[in-house]
Amino acid sequence: MKEKGYNIGGFNICLDSSIPVGAGVSSSASYEVLFAKIISVLFNNDEISAFTLATIAQFAESSYFNKPCGLLDQSGIALGGINYIDFKNTTTPIIKNLKVKIKGYQFILINPGDDHTSLTHCYAQIKDDMKEIASYFSKSVLREVDENDFYASKNILIKMNERAYLRAEHYFEENKRVAKAYDALVNKDFETFLNMLNESGLSSYNKLKNCYVKSEDEKLPTALRKVKEIDP
Repeated sequence: MKEKGYNIGGFNICLDSSIPVGAGVSSSASYEVLFAKIISVLFNNDEISAFTLATIAQFAESSYFNKPCGLLDQSGIALGGINYIDFKNTTTPIIKNLKVKIKGYQFILINPGDDHTSLTHCYAQIKDDMKEIASYFSKSVLREVDENDFYASKNILIKMNERAYLRAEHYFEENKRVAKAYDALVNKDFETFLNMLNESGLSSYNKLKNCYVKSEDEKLPTALRKVKEIDP
């Protein structure tokens, strides 16, 4: 914040939270954005924009926690509510805020009995795998790859790195799901929206493969370990 020309200063703060450590619900982003917001309020007349706070928070997580994260979590926390965000331009993304409430549903946070704080290297592999596929097409990121070219090269890519191919396939499919989910919310088609959430979760499990660490049983969530004990 200082490097960006903002005023900084000291303060005393007492924090309390019931969110489990490493629960995977953007708690670290919340923590980072909170401190940036406090500094904005106390020393900068609360004039720092929400997205700027998000970029500052993301910088903190990447530089000091060494997690190669994007801007999604921090932006979601800083902006609040439900937002459609297109990060084609990471300095001035397209942001559309949605005022939506789905009756009959509420968010429930379940403690899985474990945390992901020691799995940053696994998180980084997702980005590395997708970059590997992009580099095959001489591109830096998957966004720059033509989807038709990607599917036309399926057999080659699977032989090269099957996990990377599946993760890239998830990327292309997930972008379409996001567009459908946005349209569904705008049109109050909650059934389609919820279907997109379910499809996204299944794809994360089967293709993105970020729900558990298959090769390290000791790091499986406690619930999955118990399932394995019951039914190997």
